[in-house]
Amino acid sequence: MKRLIAAAITLLCVACGDSSDAPPAGASPASRSAQGTGAGNEPPEISSAAIEPSEAGASDALSVEVVARDPERRAVRLTVEWYRNGELVGDLDETTVPAGSFARGDRIYAIAYASDGEHEVSHQTRTVTLGNSAPTVRRITITPPAATGLDLLQAEAQVEDADGDAVELRHRWLRNGQPIPNAEGPRIPPGIGHRGEQIVAQVQATDGSNDSPWVSSTPIVLANAAPAVTTQPNYTLSGSGQYSYEVAAADPDGDRPLKYELVEGPQGMSVDVVTGRVTWRVPVDAKGVYPIELAVSDPYGGKTTQKYSLAVDWTEAPASASDTQAGARGKSGAVPAVVDSKARRPSGEAAAKRDEDYTEEDQAEEPADDEF
Repeated sequence: MKRLIAAAITLLCVACGDSSDAPPAGASPASRSAQGTGAGNEPPEISSAAIEPSEAGASDALSVEVVARDPERRAVRLTVEWYRNGELVGDLDETTVPAGSFARGDRIYAIAYASDGEHEVSHQTRTVTLGNSAPTVRRITITPPAATGLDLLQAEAQVEDADGDAVELRHRWLRNGQPIPNAEGPRIPPGIGHRGEQIVAQVQATDGSNDSPWVSSTPIVLANAAPAVTTQPNYTLSGSGQYSYEVAAADPDGDRPLKYELVEGPQGMSVDVVTGRVTWRVPVDAKGVYPIELAVSDPYGGKTTQKYSLAVDWTEAPASASDTQAGARGKSGAVPAVVDSKARRPSGEAAAKRDEDYTEEDQAEEPADDEF
């Protein structure tokens, strides 16, 4: 009976050992038997264990750098326990934890364990307090993706802040690797570049305390821009019944030469392929609305068109009509007049004279189907 009592007292004393929940920071390795007594086997040794990076934020992945060895050169297995604000984080047991596992202000330390299968030793790291994290620029996209020099370009950035802070963005733009002057916003206006030039947007994010690195978008190469017609159609005739219109165009990329083409028009109308001069001698039997379409193209496939209509009618020449108009008269003594298809009003000298003599009384007496 005395032996049983003595054995019980011994077990009770073992169970009543030190119960502190964590060793002090940077504690020396402690050893415990993993399997049996391990007689004749020396335990592994941990010479150091530290959390990296030592100055971290919530956006950083953390790892425990452990230096361990076994005197008998046995294989050593490492495991880690992570502690946040003094509490064990049960689902983290690897030497590395992903970004976002902890938050700004958390006090983090880890206990590393090294085992050779018979003995296990531990070592606690120093405590790391997580500071503010800089925002992260994840991606930058330039829109539109298939742009020309005529397009307004916009940089769209995907930004995250691990601490949930409000962020501001800074922008800069590069053309062929060189900064574009005064381009410091999320958009740059049309005309900033030309065909074949490479455009890159760069973005930096700040939360007021920390700045992200500058991040570059995928470059875009500006495509060819079509030329643009810069003149308005002519709706008048010369006194001899000759129609002409000097088409002018500009190419935003400065491409030359530009080629002019008559896509649609009345019989006998033509356009000079180089100068863009449209000519048409109005036939004596011309009457009605004539659709006209002109095209201008550059050497790189850019093309634009201009469409309009000429409404032509013949009217009796007034007594004061010039001799040059008389040369354009048909057998009935009429001269041609061109009417703007929108306004439907005659133009030219003969039409102008007719307008002077046209009164409100004439309008009241005019039949509804009279074109003039």
